[in-house]
Amino acid sequence: MMQNLIVTQKDKIFRLVMAAIMKALIRVKRKKLTIGYQQLAKIIWQVPMSDFWVNHMGTDESFHNESWLKIWLNYSDFLPEWGMVPLRWLAAPLSIAPDASEKDILVVYSDHVHEVTATQKGFNNLAYYLAKELDGVIKERNADMWVVPEIFKREHETIMQMPLRAAIKTSITETQTLKPVTEDDDLFSL
Repeated sequence: MMQNLIVTQKDKIFRLVMAAIMKALIRVKRKKLTIGYQQLAKIIWQVPMSDFWVNHMGTDESFHNESWLKIWLNYSDFLPEWGMVPLRWLAAPLSIAPDASEKDILVVYSDHVHEVTATQKGFNNLAYYLAKELDGVIKERNADMWVVPEIFKREHETIMQMPLRAAIKTSITETQTLKPVTEDDDLFSL
């Protein structure tokens, strides 16, 4: 099992910034994906239907050529009760962007430090999918080690495999007590 872990030491400033503004890094060996944002959303949220709306910033082209995309689902399309949650939870985008300083790293992040289960499901499946498809390894927020996709999957399998409607139901309950803290708020609270 130790041969599957890659340990990397970073300086204190990098770790401080990483803890505050990023959720996961994917170190990739390949850069090219051909999947479109609609199919990507279907895979990561395990959407049980073929015709559904995906909110997005960026296009298939920006994703393929620049590794840049922001996608999210309107959870009320799958469970109408979601429409009753506090307004601040209605959009939960997941973002993919190239790292500014290291060309072989993709940054995967969300808008909040604490996410509801349905968004965690999409996030974990997205990190796993990208690492698997691009022959990469994953480094989670606050982690000191890079892990192979299968170890990441084992650690998050319960949420990753949860049916979408069940994840949304759990998320509705979470929105009553969980406070959305944006990544920027977290950065300035250090």
